[in-house]
Amino acid sequence: MEIEVELSPSVGRRSLVLTWCAVLVGWAVATPFGFAASPVGDPFPIQVAPGVNNYPTAVVFNPNHEEFLVLYENHWSAETSDIYAQRISYDGTLLSWFAVVSGPNELYDHAYAAFSTAQDEYLIVWTTRDTSNPPPPFPDDDVQGRRVSWDGSWMGPVIAIADDVDRQLSSAVAYNAVDDEFLVVYGNAWSGSAWDIAAQRIDANDGSLLSWANIATGTSRNRWSPNVAHDPLSNRYLIVYLAGQDEIRSKLAAADLSGVSVAPETTLFSDSTVSVSDKPGVVLGPGEFAVAWHQDSASDFTTRLRRVSLGGVPQGPAAGLHLLLADAGWGANERVEVAIGPEGEYFVTAEPDMMGTDSNIAARIAIPGVDATHGPRLDIVASLWEERFPAVACAPFGDCLVAYAGADPSFDHDVIGQFIRIHVFADGFESGDLGAWTRTVP
Repeated sequence: MEIEVELSPSVGRRSLVLTWCAVLVGWAVATPFGFAASPVGDPFPIQVAPGVNNYPTAVVFNPNHEEFLVLYENHWSAETSDIYAQRISYDGTLLSWFAVVSGPNELYDHAYAAFSTAQDEYLIVWTTRDTSNPPPPFPDDDVQGRRVSWDGSWMGPVIAIADDVDRQLSSAVAYNAVDDEFLVVYGNAWSGSAWDIAAQRIDANDGSLLSWANIATGTSRNRWSPNVAHDPLSNRYLIVYLAGQDEIRSKLAAADLSGVSVAPETTLFSDSTVSVSDKPGVVLGPGEFAVAWHQDSASDFTTRLRRVSLGGVPQGPAAGLHLLLADAGWGANERVEVAIGPEGEYFVTAEPDMMGTDSNIAARIAIPGVDATHGPRLDIVASLWEERFPAVACAPFGDCLVAYAGADPSFDHDVIGQFIRIHVFADGFESGDLGAWTRTVP
């Protein structure tokens, strides 16, 4: 299916938001047969600071200006870190970089962002810990945020999103283009009781706090590490989170969060023989959501993906689709990210670990609507040193950008970028020599 959109000079690529919605719907009419992915050019440095560890936390694509924003933590010490951002053009040119937040006695980390096409701005959210005088028995973590214009200029002071006693942490954010607002989800860790999941609506126009809701209350199991995606057709959010160490649960929330506190939870994954210990990735796909995660057991380390209907109902096998991102005897550790590719496919990145000091960055493509992968595992980087913490976003009309932390022989970590091109096989065969594989699609 071809979609032709006329772009006016004043609007630029904003029409791509409408085009992308049409592409998602179009999957029901015409679906490409297969995909493969390959690197475009060489890895390139995004942030290099000798003696300092820099870890990427998120990559966001800005359709208005056809550029990416890479967020990263700059760790000056074990107790002090700042958050910075680097703008990167679609052709790979490093544009301006800027400080999101910094301070002499604070640990700022876990930064995520979403982009408002209407306001031409990002909302960047993070966790703040004052390390100068941590209160016993637990540190006092807060969730904060800042509105930043597309060019990196601040649009106001830091927003106190959640600053109650004890700990509010591990936030994530999604943009609602229907109502021009953001939803921030985070963990609420109360000392002496189980952890909860909460959500805060924020007006994209002025940054004001709208309604707040408790999403899920920890009873016998802590609820933690939430993530969120928005569906503009139904104007609802899918909020996913961990329950204990071996379950992933979710709730479907209306845009105004009405009734979500008492709505039942849906179990997306449960297996008492494994451990799930990192924030699940979630993305809106063609007519469904996709949730990706890694799980560890005594003998198996795997990355998996499960599809969820727009009505919040899990699809496919209860164990999820095994993405085969790690060889036998390897782990699939730390962050798993899932992005939506230019044709609606899922592009999943992870950190396969050789059970030692060498961890790599790999990816695989999964197909919406079915539980299947296409093409081999793509080893984005597999050096003798340590590469960690992949983050990814894809342009709806082209390439994906993967950012990761690459270590040198002294194990200082720098932020490295790699563009990835996803090739479509419309007739079941690879055309030309664009990709790294050739196959017949059943």
